Amino acid sequence: MDNILQKTISGAIVGILLYLCWYVLPQIKKRWIFKLETKLKQKGLETRYKKLHKIIKTILYMILVLMIITPIIFLIFLMF
Repeated sequence: MDNILQKTISGAIVGILLYLCWYVLPQIKKRWIFKLETKLKQKGLETRYKKLHKIIKTILYMILVLMIITPIIFLIFLMF
């Protein structure tokens, strides 16, 4: 009985993580980038924006990799 309960709870946690990684985080990311771009354009900082754009791209790629790797790791741990 405890084993079934443990697997159910861990499956629910993996489901919540999958939901957060593939639905909530991309929406937050889009809103954050849009707000940042509008603020920079209002202040006239387009030259600094190019440098920031590279930094933002690397951060977004890191977030994307984490969004893909994290649920896979949890699914692997769930099997054992």
